[in-house]
This record gives sequence, C-alpha cells and structure tokens, in this order.
Amino acid sequence: METCLHAGAAPKHPLNSDLKTTICIEARHAESGRQLHPGRQAAAAEPNRPPGRWEYAGEVPQRMTATVHNLAPAAVPRRRSVLVVEDEIMVRLMIADDLRDAGFVVIEAANADEALTVLRSSTAVDVLLTDIRMPGSMDGLALAAAAREGWPHLKVVVASGFFPERPRPEIVDATFTKPYETRRVVRRIKELTSDARR
Repeated sequence: METCLHAGAAPKHPLNSDLKTTICIEARHAESGRQLHPGRQAAAAEPNRPPGRWEYAGEVPQRMTATVHNLAPAAVPRRRSVLVVEDEIMVRLMIADDLRDAGFVVIEAANADEALTVLRSSTAVDVLLTDIRMPGSMDGLALAAAAREGWPHLKVVVASGFFPERPRPEIVDATFTKPYETRRVVRRIKELTSDARR
C-alpha cells in the first residue's frame, strides 16, 4: 500500500497495522530541491508557513520515499485445541502427534477423570476426542454426555473398537471404529472446527 502525504499535513486515514506502508512525501512547500526531515519545525526555512512536522535541508529530488513499519502486530487467531482421551498410550501418542502436525494444540488424558479435570480448568478446549472403554469412574460415552451437558460448545468425537450402543447424535458429532486411519480423524476434526468458526 502506498499513501502520499504533503509536507505538514496529516494522513486522512490511519495506517493499516497489518501492512508495511510506504509514505511518499511531496516537497510541495519546500524551496526547490530541499529534503524534508521529520520531527522538526520548518519556521527557519519558511517563517509564514503553518507549523508542520518537516524541515528542509540539503539538495535532494522533489520526491522521496520512506518505509514505515507499524509497531502494533496483527491479531493472530487462536489455534484450535483437542483434548485426546485414550488409555492406550501408543494410540494416544499417534493421534496426538498427527493432530499437532495439522496445527492443533493437543491436551492428553488417560481417562475420563483426567479429562474432566482439564475441562473444569481454564484450559481452552474445542474438541473432545475420546475412547469408550477406559479405567476410571466413567467410560467414554458417559464422558461425552457430561461434556455435552457441561460444555455445549464442544465438538465431541468418539473413537473405539467397542460400541455397546450407538452414541446419540445430539451428544456425539462424529464416531470412528478402531483401528482407524489417523488422517481421517484429523480431517473430520478440521471440518468440525471449521464449521465452529462460522
């Protein structure tokens, strides 16, 4: 983006903090061929000129450019996070690694009790991915129901080799049967989180 300013005049619009902006300064008020310097008054060069930000000194062409790097960084969207609840450590590590490679933040839990501790904390969680048969006070289906009731914004995915009953669609957003291809699970979680952004 290029914005042209006249000496002593302020821009009509603020600079976009996302962009590297080039400002072209026209030496319109200057004596022929003199450079503009920021931060000083031009009273000595032109006594009758209204106060401005530029002073003239030195022989330069009539037009010059200056590059401005805005200090305010652009807002960065928060990365989506997945809570993986799986007691089989190799399965958990495999899917967790693939999710991280896909750009997700991954929190790991070995059972429903650990998962509930995470959900009740200040940790941001967007997707719950849980097995069904696990040690602890409840299985994955009970965890899914508790998560849906307590955190209705969560996307819930159940992956297991054993389904004692089909999860109700109002509780679970997706199901996978073990052994599953991790890329298919990752792809489905991407779709779910993409829908949540709209």
